[in-house]
Amino acid sequence: MSEGPQVSLLVIYARALTRSASAWIFPALLVLLALALRFEHLAYPHYYLLGPDSNFFHWFALRIMDGQGAPPDSPPLGGLHSGLAYPLAYMGKAISFAFHISHAQALTIVCKLFPPFLGVISLVVVYLASVRLSNRRVGLFAAFTWACILPAVSFGAAGFIDRDGLVTLLLTLGVVVFYLSKDWCFRLGSKDVGWLSSGLIVLAIMAMLYLTWGVVGSVILFALIAGCFVVKLVVELISSIRTQQGTKLRIASALGATNWRVFALLIVCSALLSIKYHSELSGWVTSLWRIVVHRGVSEVAELQGIGGASLLVFYLFLIPLTIGLVISFYSVWKSRSSVALFLCTWLLLLLVSSVFSWRMLLFAAAPASIVSGLGLTFVWGWAKLDRPRLRNRIAAVAIVLLLVLTSMGIATSLGNNPSAAIDDEWQDALAYLRDPDNTPADSVIMTQWGRGYWILDVAQRKPFEDNGYYGYDATRSHDVGVAYATSDPSVAAQIMRSDGVDYLVFCKSDSKSAPAILGWAGLEKQKSFPEESLFSRSINGEFESGGGLQVVYRSAPNSEVVILKLIQSE
Repeated sequence: MSEGPQVSLLVIYARALTRSASAWIFPALLVLLALALRFEHLAYPHYYLLGPDSNFFHWFALRIMDGQGAPPDSPPLGGLHSGLAYPLAYMGKAISFAFHISHAQALTIVCKLFPPFLGVISLVVVYLASVRLSNRRVGLFAAFTWACILPAVSFGAAGFIDRDGLVTLLLTLGVVVFYLSKDWCFRLGSKDVGWLSSGLIVLAIMAMLYLTWGVVGSVILFALIAGCFVVKLVVELISSIRTQQGTKLRIASALGATNWRVFALLIVCSALLSIKYHSELSGWVTSLWRIVVHRGVSEVAELQGIGGASLLVFYLFLIPLTIGLVISFYSVWKSRSSVALFLCTWLLLLLVSSVFSWRMLLFAAAPASIVSGLGLTFVWGWAKLDRPRLRNRIAAVAIVLLLVLTSMGIATSLGNNPSAAIDDEWQDALAYLRDPDNTPADSVIMTQWGRGYWILDVAQRKPFEDNGYYGYDATRSHDVGVAYATSDPSVAAQIMRSDGVDYLVFCKSDSKSAPAILGWAGLEKQKSFPEESLFSRSINGEFESGGGLQVVYRSAPNSEVVILKLIQSE
């Protein structure tokens, strides 16, 4: 045999091997990039948990592992709406049993590994959805965006065990499954039950959202699905005007182009569940109405509407995202592309709803990643133009590298924000509170509600108010505001006695929240704490004792945290 055919055969094998390797090597590299960005912040000093709500889920998961459950004096919680607490606890128990380590050590491992794991699963879902909706190149760029974009990095970061990562994954799965159900063919005998199977999957996802986040999670998914369905139906009705005669034929034609069976199934099941859980649903409807009426104005950050600079949360990915949106709108206008219409509707519904609740902007990370994938694919295609091809390719590679470097810088700073992670001085102060030699186990700690879960989890003491579990109300917030703002320590001491509070904790960074805290006390006109206020004097070191209060702890080296004790004898 001559060498020519052998060489040709080797070339064919080499090309096949290269194509086979490229099918998995790029997704694998994207997974590694995603993991690196989500673990990067752990290389810098701060308490490993991110986000105040993460402390609550950590606290509750550890109690589940220890067989304690919720404290006797706690509000009703049960197994519902507990976020990731139960999954974290079960995984922690398994690790503790397998490796013979304590529950606390096992839970720490789970809290560090589980969020990035969810992030990788979401990356795979975004990749597969993009491939199915468009092509493999768009899928790779969409997965690249998900690996690097700030919202996805934040709620997939190690130690971020709030429910956002899981909720985003479930919302993405639910919306994509609903859209693809139109072409979901599965026959049972002569009957096509593909719509039924896909509808049951969506219902199962809605049930998981309910277990994770209560009614609100299921309502968000249903609203997104309803929005996509209605927009598609309206577009098809408008298109049928040119091709169909008569209203009935137009409606039938428009419905035939949608997945109306799945939507009808969701409506029927949702209506039946609404009847059964009408009391809980009415409460959420009331809350939703208040959010809409007040147009996103709330002292709770996640319920505040987006501002003019809120879209900068996407940083440089705003460029390919904008390009992708322009391409999608053009495709809808030019060819009535079903995929482009779906992506635009999905993304814009979340962006519009973020006007009333900033948190909805985070849930837009998935459709934003897919649309950004379209934009980056366009940029990459421009880079392959013949003239001047090399320069264009260098520019495209430089853009990708710039996106990666920017994301690395952002990931590094995740734990630097005092409201996101507990710094060293706060850790020392919380350790002081937790020590039974310093504070009794049944002590009640007063501070602004944003620190409540830190008190609950790390200090293992009951907070006077927090952002959800023991909660907060106008009366308690008023008392906190007065304790901060008063110039007479005896006034704060009297408030603490009447509220059953033992310790009052001030933090230097609370000065950034001065307008809100002073507003609780009815001092809306003041924008900063007066120099004679108990807060300012305690932080500055001017107050040590008097009026029934005594400073028992001052953190070092910056005196960021000051703890005052109520002296009952005075």
